[in-house]
Formats: sequence, C-alpha cells, structure tokens
Amino acid sequence: MNKIYTTVWCESRQQWVVTSELASGSGRPKLAPKKSALALLLGFAYLLYRKVITWHIPVFFVGTVFVLTALAGYNPVYQVLAGGLLLGAIFMATDYSTSPLTVKGQIIYAIGCGFITFMIRVFGNYPEGVSFSILLMNIIAPHITNLTLNKPLGGVSK
Repeated sequence: MNKIYTTVWCESRQQWVVTSELASGSGRPKLAPKKSALALLLGFAYLLYRKVITWHIPVFFVGTVFVLTALAGYNPVYQVLAGGLLLGAIFMATDYSTSPLTVKGQIIYAIGCGFITFMIRVFGNYPEGVSFSILLMNIIAPHITNLTLNKPLGGVSK
C-alpha cells in the first residue's frame, strides 16, 4: 500500500507534524484564482448580454465588500478574489425567486449582503460568509420588495 503522507519535525512548533506528499506545492498553478475570477466575470458578462440578470446586485455586492474591507485596512482585492464572493454575487444572489424585484430593492439587498459578508469575514469566526449573508438577506427580500414598490400615480395609499 502506498503512503501519501509523511511525518516531519516542525522546529517552530517543537512537535511532529503530518504532511501530505500530494500537497508538495510544486504542481499547484499560481494563476488559478485569477483564472477562476476571469471565468466568473466572463459568465457574468454572458448573463448580462443574454439579459438573464441585471448588473445591480453583483456590482453593489462586490463593491460593498471592496469598500468596507479597504476602510477596515485589509486588502480589498484579496477579499474579492478569495473565496466565493464573485460566485455568490453573480450566480447565487441574483436568483429570481429570492432576490427583490425592484432596482432600489436589489441595491439595498446587495449592500446588505456585502455588509453581512464583511462582518462575518472580519469579525466572525468563519472565513467565508457569502452564503450566510445571502440566506439572511433572502429572509427579508420580500419585505424589501414591498417597501420599494412604486406607488401608482393617483392610486389610493394604504
């Protein structure tokens, strides 16, 4: 049976550490995050071209995370490219059945998703936060839609 791990002595920890021989680091491409971000942005452009989604939710979601992490003193480019922020902003947050219907509601929804993602990533004990922020904002998405609906001119207000 082949062994895919080895034990080595770690001087900084002063203990034996088990390491995988598969994760040697020599075969890992260094451009993988950039390529995957490029692929996600191409998918975003395709969905915009086909008019499947609008630009409001992904741009405000990613923009909110970018601005808040820059203001907090972290690397905003790393925060945008690391994890599932682009995937969640482009493909998950724009779901028809759970995102608000109005443009104002979509902007509020995206800013809320970005704020919650920032709070979970920076102050929480969980490294990601995108899926949790989308789930939490999905809870109030119908209320955001109701609050941002345009009232018809001459209609009776309730």
